[in-house]
Amino acid sequence: TKVQKNKKNNKKFNISMFSFAISQDYNGVTLLYKKLLPKLRKSGLLDKVTLNLVMLIPKNIPLEIKKIVNDENINIKTYDQDILKKTDLLFYPSKYPVGVRSKILFAFSRKWLVATSLTIKKCIPELEDFKNCVMSNNIDNLVDKIIHLIKNKNKHRFIKKNALNVLKNYSPKKGSQMIIKDIDS
Repeated sequence: TKVQKNKKNNKKFNISMFSFAISQDYNGVTLLYKKLLPKLRKSGLLDKVTLNLVMLIPKNIPLEIKKIVNDENINIKTYDQDILKKTDLLFYPSKYPVGVRSKILFAFSRKWLVATSLTIKKCIPELEDFKNCVMSNNIDNLVDKIIHLIKNKNKHRFIKKNALNVLKNYSPKKGSQMIIKDIDS
């Protein structure tokens, strides 16, 4: 219906970072705050975007991180079905490829867009910029690509479709076939 269509068009674009605890990604959270947030503001997109930190926030965190967590434009969320449904893009700018493959594959399975560093190609060599994700080791370039995605919704379907193709390479069936092949050889 027309009302549903208008509601969908008015939906904010949700950018989320997921970690068990904020201490696992101080750098990424700082980049979101110091690079992505100001660029969204400057581009006039801040009222069209929601920034979410989905992680535990202990009471005794560094003062600089406390300032970020208390910013009115940053939402602290719990890991639940609501945030999973609302997220449009996983922001993971880390250059440390430990544990990131599962985050990105999970994002692909949820049909989220992914913005990450080129370093992550070490974990998922099939990643290609503007084909199945957006990526750059330069945070300013990565933020510009995110802004481009927000402004150009027509690119979302193409990137998400190709991300699902990457996900197929990491299916449990394919993984078990590789293990059996290794055992048999």
